Amino acid sequence: IKEVTMKSKKFIIGTAVCICSIILILCLFMPIKTNESITIPAVVISDGKLQVENTNLTIDGSWTRSLVTPSYQDFVGKIQIDMLEYTFKEDGWNLNFQVTDEASSKYLSGGFFYNSNSDFEGYGWLYTDKDHDYYVLVTNQFNNQNDDYIVIAPAETEEDAKHICDVMGLNYLQD
Repeated sequence: IKEVTMKSKKFIIGTAVCICSIILILCLFMPIKTNESITIPAVVISDGKLQVENTNLTIDGSWTRSLVTPSYQDFVGKIQIDMLEYTFKEDGWNLNFQVTDEASSKYLSGGFFYNSNSDFEGYGWLYTDKDHDYYVLVTNQFNNQNDDYIVIAPAETEEDAKHICDVMGLNYLQD
Protein backbone atom coordinates (compact mmCIF):
# COMPACT_ATOMS: atom_id res chain seq x y z
CA ILE A 1 0.00 0.00 0.00
CA LYS A 2 2.87 2.41 0.80
CA GLU A 3 4.40 1.74 -2.62
CA VAL A 4 1.16 2.61 -4.40
CA THR A 5 0.78 5.76 -2.30
CA MET A 6 4.37 6.90 -3.11
CA LYS A 7 3.76 6.30 -6.83
CA SER A 8 0.50 8.24 -6.61
CA LYS A 9 2.22 11.15 -4.85
CA LYS A 10 5.02 11.20 -7.44
CA PHE A 11 2.46 11.14 -10.25
CA ILE A 12 0.43 13.94 -8.69
CA ILE A 13 3.56 16.07 -8.08
CA GLY A 14 4.84 15.40 -11.61
CA THR A 15 1.48 16.30 -13.10
CA ALA A 16 1.30 19.49 -11.00
CA VAL A 17 4.80 20.52 -12.10
CA CYS A 18 3.91 19.93 -15.76
CA ILE A 19 0.68 21.91 -15.48
CA CYS A 20 2.46 24.79 -13.69
CA SER A 21 5.19 24.80 -16.36
CA ILE A 22 2.62 24.92 -19.17
CA ILE A 23 0.75 27.77 -17.46
CA LEU A 24 4.01 29.70 -16.95
CA ILE A 25 5.02 29.28 -20.60
CA LEU A 26 1.56 30.37 -21.77
CA CYS A 27 1.72 33.47 -19.55
CA LEU A 28 5.14 34.41 -20.93
CA PHE A 29 3.92 34.26 -24.53
CA MET A 30 0.37 35.55 -24.00
CA PRO A 31 -0.13 38.91 -25.74
CA ILE A 32 -0.45 41.91 -23.46
CA LYS A 33 -2.57 44.62 -25.05
CA THR A 34 -2.34 48.27 -23.97
CA ASN A 35 -4.70 50.87 -25.39
CA GLU A 36 -3.29 54.33 -25.99
CA SER A 37 -5.23 57.43 -26.93
CA ILE A 38 -3.18 60.59 -26.49
CA THR A 39 -2.74 63.98 -28.09
CA ILE A 40 0.54 65.64 -27.16
CA PRO A 41 2.39 68.77 -28.26
CA ALA A 42 4.98 68.17 -30.95
CA VAL A 43 7.70 69.97 -32.85
CA VAL A 44 7.90 69.45 -36.63
CA ILE A 45 11.08 69.92 -38.60
CA SER A 46 10.93 69.91 -42.36
CA ASP A 47 14.13 68.73 -44.05
CA GLY A 48 13.49 71.20 -46.86
CA LYS A 49 13.27 74.16 -44.44
CA LEU A 50 15.35 73.81 -41.31
CA GLN A 51 12.56 75.55 -39.44
CA VAL A 52 10.81 74.28 -36.33
CA GLU A 53 7.00 74.47 -36.18
CA ASN A 54 4.63 73.50 -33.38
CA THR A 55 1.74 71.08 -33.81
CA ASN A 56 0.09 68.15 -32.02
CA LEU A 57 0.67 64.42 -32.44
CA THR A 58 -2.25 62.08 -31.82
CA ILE A 59 -1.73 58.39 -31.25
CA ASP A 60 -4.89 56.32 -30.96
CA GLY A 61 -4.67 52.55 -30.98
CA SER A 62 -3.38 49.46 -29.24
CA TRP A 63 0.11 48.21 -28.50
CA THR A 64 0.59 44.46 -28.14
CA ARG A 65 3.63 42.71 -26.65
CA SER A 66 4.51 39.61 -24.64
CA LEU A 67 6.54 39.23 -21.46
CA VAL A 68 9.14 37.07 -23.18
CA THR A 69 9.73 39.50 -26.07
CA PRO A 70 8.97 43.04 -24.81
CA SER A 71 11.14 44.54 -27.56
CA TYR A 72 8.80 43.29 -30.27
CA GLN A 73 5.56 45.21 -30.21
CA ASP A 74 2.71 45.57 -32.65
CA PHE A 75 0.68 48.74 -33.00
CA VAL A 76 -2.76 48.92 -34.58
CA GLY A 77 -4.35 52.32 -34.78
CA LYS A 78 -3.92 55.84 -36.11
CA ILE A 79 -1.14 58.37 -35.92
CA GLN A 80 -2.14 61.89 -36.89
CA ILE A 81 -0.19 65.14 -37.05
CA ASP A 82 -2.39 68.25 -36.87
CA MET A 83 -0.42 70.28 -39.42
CA LEU A 84 -0.07 67.44 -41.93
CA GLU A 85 -3.51 67.09 -43.46
CA TYR A 86 -2.70 63.89 -45.35
CA THR A 87 -2.41 62.04 -42.03
CA PHE A 88 -6.17 62.47 -41.52
CA LYS A 89 -7.24 60.51 -44.61
CA GLU A 90 -10.05 58.11 -43.85
CA ASP A 91 -8.11 54.99 -44.77
CA GLY A 92 -4.66 56.36 -44.07
CA TRP A 93 -2.52 55.53 -41.06
CA ASN A 94 -4.47 52.41 -40.17
CA LEU A 95 -1.32 50.77 -38.99
CA ASN A 96 -0.40 47.26 -38.17
CA PHE A 97 3.35 47.25 -37.99
CA GLN A 98 5.93 45.66 -35.79
CA VAL A 99 8.09 47.92 -33.68
CA THR A 100 11.41 46.27 -32.95
CA ASP A 101 14.35 47.07 -30.74
CA GLU A 102 17.54 48.12 -32.50
CA ALA A 103 20.34 46.12 -30.87
CA SER A 104 22.55 49.08 -29.96
CA SER A 105 19.92 51.76 -29.51
CA LYS A 106 17.62 53.13 -26.84
CA TYR A 107 14.43 52.95 -28.86
CA LEU A 108 11.93 50.77 -30.65
CA SER A 109 11.38 51.51 -34.33
CA GLY A 110 8.94 50.45 -36.98
CA GLY A 111 8.12 51.42 -40.52
CA PHE A 112 4.81 51.48 -42.32
CA PHE A 113 3.11 52.71 -45.48
CA TYR A 114 -0.09 54.68 -45.49
CA ASN A 115 -2.57 54.63 -48.29
CA SER A 116 -5.60 56.27 -49.73
CA ASN A 117 -7.95 54.80 -52.33
CA SER A 118 -5.93 51.55 -52.27
CA ASP A 119 -2.73 53.32 -53.42
CA PHE A 120 0.42 53.65 -51.35
CA GLU A 121 0.91 57.40 -51.01
CA GLY A 122 3.67 57.68 -48.45
CA TYR A 123 5.48 56.19 -45.54
CA GLY A 124 6.19 56.71 -41.88
CA TRP A 125 8.99 55.55 -39.63
CA LEU A 126 8.16 55.66 -35.92
CA TYR A 127 10.70 55.64 -33.10
CA THR A 128 9.59 55.35 -29.48
CA ASP A 129 11.17 54.43 -26.17
CA LYS A 130 10.19 51.19 -24.46
CA ASP A 131 7.69 52.97 -22.17
CA HIS A 132 6.16 55.05 -25.01
CA ASP A 133 7.06 58.32 -23.29
CA TYR A 134 8.77 59.82 -26.37
CA TYR A 135 7.99 59.67 -30.09
CA VAL A 136 9.90 60.61 -33.22
CA LEU A 137 8.05 60.15 -36.51
CA VAL A 138 9.69 60.62 -39.91
CA THR A 139 7.10 60.85 -42.66
CA ASN A 140 6.89 61.76 -46.32
CA GLN A 141 4.40 61.66 -49.16
CA PHE A 142 5.70 59.85 -52.26
CA ASN A 143 4.81 62.82 -54.44
CA ASN A 144 6.99 65.10 -52.28
CA GLN A 145 10.29 63.21 -52.09
CA ASN A 146 12.36 66.28 -51.21
CA ASP A 147 10.58 67.06 -47.95
CA ASP A 148 10.70 64.67 -44.99
CA TYR A 149 8.83 65.80 -41.90
CA ILE A 150 10.36 64.90 -38.56
CA VAL A 151 7.80 65.05 -35.75
CA ILE A 152 9.17 64.95 -32.18
CA ALA A 153 6.86 64.65 -29.18
CA PRO A 154 6.13 65.57 -26.50
CA ALA A 155 7.96 68.81 -27.25
CA GLU A 156 7.05 72.47 -27.40
CA THR A 157 10.50 73.90 -28.11
CA GLU A 158 13.56 73.00 -30.13
CA GLU A 159 15.40 72.34 -26.84
CA ASP A 160 12.70 69.82 -25.79
CA ALA A 161 13.06 68.10 -29.17
CA LYS A 162 16.87 67.98 -28.88
CA HIS A 163 16.56 66.46 -25.40
CA ILE A 164 14.22 63.71 -26.67
CA CYS A 165 16.57 62.91 -29.56
CA ASP A 166 19.53 62.76 -27.15
CA VAL A 167 17.69 60.49 -24.70
CA MET A 168 16.69 58.15 -27.52
CA GLY A 169 20.11 58.22 -29.19
CA LEU A 170 18.83 59.68 -32.47
CA ASN A 171 20.89 62.09 -34.58
CA TYR A 172 18.15 64.58 -35.39
CA LEU A 173 18.77 68.19 -34.32
CA GLN A 174 22.44 67.74 -33.52
CA ASP A 175 24.64 70.81 -33.72
